[in-house]
Amino acid sequence: MNVLTNLWRRRPRLIVGLGYTAFLLFFALLALYPVSSHPGDHLSDYYDSLDSAWRLWWPTHGFSQQLSHPFDANIFYPFHKTMMFDELLFGETLLALPVYLLGGTPVLAVNWIKLLNFLLAGWGMYALARQWTGSRVAGVVAGTLYAFSAYRFLHVGHLGIGNVGWLPLIVFALDRLLRSGGRSWRWAAALAGLLTMQVLSGQNVSYFAAMLVIAYLLFALTQPELRRVLLTWGCVMRLAAAAGVALLLTYPFIAAYFQVQQAYRFNRPMIEIYQLSANLKSLLAAPVSATWLRQLTAPFAGTSIADYERSLFPGFVPLLLLPFAALRFRRWQFGGFLLILAASGLILSLGPHLMFDYSDSAAKAHPERGFPLPYLLLLKFVPGLTAMHGVARIFVLTTFALSLLGGWAVAHLYQRLHDGNNRQGRPRYLLAAFVPLLVVGLALFEQLSPAAGDIPMPTGKQVPPVYTALRQQPAGGTLEFPYLVYSGGSFVLSNYYQYFSVYHQQRIVNGNFASLLPSGLEAIKLPMRDEFPTARLIDLLRGLGVRYLVVHHDLLTDRQRLRFSDPLVSSELEQIGSYDSTNEPAFFHKYDPGPPITDTAILSRLPKGDALFRIKDSQNSMLKLKELIPKGSRVYTSNARRNRGEVYMAVVGTLLAEQGYKVKGYGKFNFGQRISKDKPEDHYDYAILYADENPAKFIHGKLALRWTLEWTAHNGIKLYQVADK
Repeated sequence: MNVLTNLWRRRPRLIVGLGYTAFLLFFALLALYPVSSHPGDHLSDYYDSLDSAWRLWWPTHGFSQQLSHPFDANIFYPFHKTMMFDELLFGETLLALPVYLLGGTPVLAVNWIKLLNFLLAGWGMYALARQWTGSRVAGVVAGTLYAFSAYRFLHVGHLGIGNVGWLPLIVFALDRLLRSGGRSWRWAAALAGLLTMQVLSGQNVSYFAAMLVIAYLLFALTQPELRRVLLTWGCVMRLAAAAGVALLLTYPFIAAYFQVQQAYRFNRPMIEIYQLSANLKSLLAAPVSATWLRQLTAPFAGTSIADYERSLFPGFVPLLLLPFAALRFRRWQFGGFLLILAASGLILSLGPHLMFDYSDSAAKAHPERGFPLPYLLLLKFVPGLTAMHGVARIFVLTTFALSLLGGWAVAHLYQRLHDGNNRQGRPRYLLAAFVPLLVVGLALFEQLSPAAGDIPMPTGKQVPPVYTALRQQPAGGTLEFPYLVYSGGSFVLSNYYQYFSVYHQQRIVNGNFASLLPSGLEAIKLPMRDEFPTARLIDLLRGLGVRYLVVHHDLLTDRQRLRFSDPLVSSELEQIGSYDSTNEPAFFHKYDPGPPITDTAILSRLPKGDALFRIKDSQNSMLKLKELIPKGSRVYTSNARRNRGEVYMAVVGTLLAEQGYKVKGYGKFNFGQRISKDKPEDHYDYAILYADENPAKFIHGKLALRWTLEWTAHNGIKLYQVADK
């Protein structure tokens, strides 16, 4: 005891730091249990965690393999810069490097980052609260409220959107820079590094960070001592240098992201923006992660699968502390700023128009009739925001403010009780210490709950043998079938395929369907779901340059398995081998099974397990169009309204549009947006028509045939060069 007492007197910061870290670590491991007991080969879910396993792996392996095209990930073949179709996790990948250097698995990397996100959020908020209040009690309480908040548990599986620890650290560095008189290059460098890590750790939270920085700078302008510093040339120069360095380090990522947004016209449909915006009723619904709170607030919860994003009730503890802080906000320099920040985050999370409950369709059908909210202005003026997934997530700004206000309120009460010790004696001292312990305990009781699941994931030698065989084949585009299962397993199946591409490392047509997808890829989904395998669709794969087909027979209906014995199909495929499917998930439901096959003779001949096929004659593909058509050319694509036309020309048009070609003719592009149709006065450099289409119908100029792509079941397409009349 004497040793600890002496150490406390000499190194109080060390004792508090070690104790607080142990506290965060213990409860973070408890929150992740039972996965935390075997983190190398278990995940809590097949959804975001499985997708994140691939996203943490690709930057460490893909970059080194193709430095000239670092963002061309091995999913969504044959499209480019596919790493930018969803959330960026490059910052988390940097934090996961020790795992890979020590030989860890992608699954271990995911669980490691989940643990770090708890620690980073807790320590980041502790540092900021400690700096703004001068109280360790405020730091511990605010850090606990923030690290184990409803928002953090809601997004444990979202490594990027759940990594909110950089937010308080950014404000911490910015505040230290201003309080140094604007003369500290050290804090300017720290601010640049933190901004860089935030941008690389997820574009959505980067928008929230920008909002937070702007809000703090506006607040600083209202404080005379901070305003004098902020308006000096020295401070402006250091702030500009920090922003400039962060922009320089992140520019390749930002430029690639906006290039993809423009090339594919990625915008979330307005209906989806409304679906993932909070409403007045959802603010009273607790997240599914808080078990007993969810039951208590069940009358306010929605029933849609998207409603888990909108359930934002922060718990009773932060709300009960809020009035105490609000009544005394004038005694604290940052009180008013945080109250405004909490209100702003709440209002912005409500989206473009006010909705009262989940079924309020009036604002969705006629948004101009609803009560407009400030988020409308952000959609109009902030670049790239229309592609952001989940408007309700802006509520993290409210969580940020509530955590600081709660920490300050508890510290203020603690100090008042502690200062009365000389008059009241030891019992009052114990009461002072009991208050923060009670608040922290109640907050953890409200939010802490077991992980969603404990799912074993094959790693190393446990990987299904079909993927080992695929890795041994020469490089080539690959499709895994079934391509899509519309019965709740779609996202799971696509994430499952994406995860195992870590081990076979071929480029795959598949990928996470929660991502933004080009219209060409969207056009492939439905026929692959309804018709495959048919010779016509194998033609499409051949035209895309797909070389391999991985078939999971045990996930197919009897009718689908029977189609593989069709002579027209089997003649187009060369089977490389068949394999056991022991380590694969067996819970996927089959889409539209139809009448079952009862003939036992036929059933006995149906294939089982996994099979690896090579598609015959796949050397030629429509990818060659990019080599034959000069960059910047104006291209007409056939506007034929045929079933096969909708698929082929959607793919052709998207492949050309992503490279900067000016494409007209095909009716639809991304998310239902229509591209301009051709006009009689329009002039084109090239035209792409179906091989059986009459070129004479194209009356805008003379056509010279340049290239033909033939398929077996159909004639294919023809490329013409257009000459002036």
